[in-house]
Amino acid sequence: MKFVVSAALFILLSVSPFAETHSFDDAYIVALGGDATKALEIVDSFSDNDLTPEQIKEKNRFYCRFRSSDDITFTGESKLVNDIMTFFHVYWDKVLLQKVPGDQAMNELFMVAIPYLHENYFKEAGITIEDLQNNAVKYLSDLLLKEGYHAQIGNTEHILGIYLWKQEDRQMYSVELPETTADVQVLFIDDIVSMGWHEYATLGKYYPGGWALDTELVCPSHKYDRQSEYFLVNFLTHEAQHFTDYKTYPKLTQTDLEYRAKLAELSAADETAYDIIGRFINNYTATKEGAHVFANYCVLRDMSDIIFESGLTGDMEKWKEIPAETINAAAVKLLAGHSENLNNAGSMEVSQFIK
Repeated sequence: MKFVVSAALFILLSVSPFAETHSFDDAYIVALGGDATKALEIVDSFSDNDLTPEQIKEKNRFYCRFRSSDDITFTGESKLVNDIMTFFHVYWDKVLLQKVPGDQAMNELFMVAIPYLHENYFKEAGITIEDLQNNAVKYLSDLLLKEGYHAQIGNTEHILGIYLWKQEDRQMYSVELPETTADVQVLFIDDIVSMGWHEYATLGKYYPGGWALDTELVCPSHKYDRQSEYFLVNFLTHEAQHFTDYKTYPKLTQTDLEYRAKLAELSAADETAYDIIGRFINNYTATKEGAHVFANYCVLRDMSDIIFESGLTGDMEKWKEIPAETINAAAVKLLAGHSENLNNAGSMEVSQFIK
């Protein structure tokens, strides 16, 4: 099952791209990119005298999360959830701090979790270690469901994540996209326990506002007024574009998927158009280290080329002088051109295009 978390819908702070001169909030940006070591370097560069009382608290929270010698534990739910989330927190800690290579960290996660699950939950049922190893996600998801927890487990970029909640309901929507109409089912989730490694890495500052599967869209219901443009465009249009692209371009990788979904957002945005542009300006990088932030860069670069006939324009005041309808039209044009390039490359085989 395809599983892509949408960066466009992270609950974002207003921050600038990380550079030699940086703000305290850039620690969250690099942590969001999967590098807690660099986040700690940023935090370390500020003395308490340079920080607000709230930033000092956050600095100490970074230290507690990533420098504490205490064992990592998760508490507050069932024993099963506590144990599983503790395993994931240990794994995320290893990856984010680059203690071991990512593949090794994941292997170590399964080397702990599989025997634990087998001994405590599956051995008496006659399920072998081999069966559990081959179908670990399904067995774990089914086990959690029996205890009242819905789970989705899968890779977000290069890190395995777990999303966990208790309540859910579904609703169908018909979404007009620039190139088609998508009939999609939205799974609204509530009473949420875990929102994955981004939430862990950024101390809860950044976390998904929704994501797309190849079967449905997933939406944290408490985050949205379902009549607002924020829901109808920034969530629904963005994720519905992912939903259709999974079928049209089944091998397309995350940067191109995000590029297309962000353009779909901009094609339909009215009152949120400048918020979207501002979000991209405050959270992009010209390097390819993070699919989400690099897609922001590519959208800004290509939109600037059409609208301003220049290189990337990061001046928000200049963007505010541009009518939303002009922004919409430029996004439609770019998406159409990208689709043409993908189709020419072979829609069923192409994996990436933008650079």
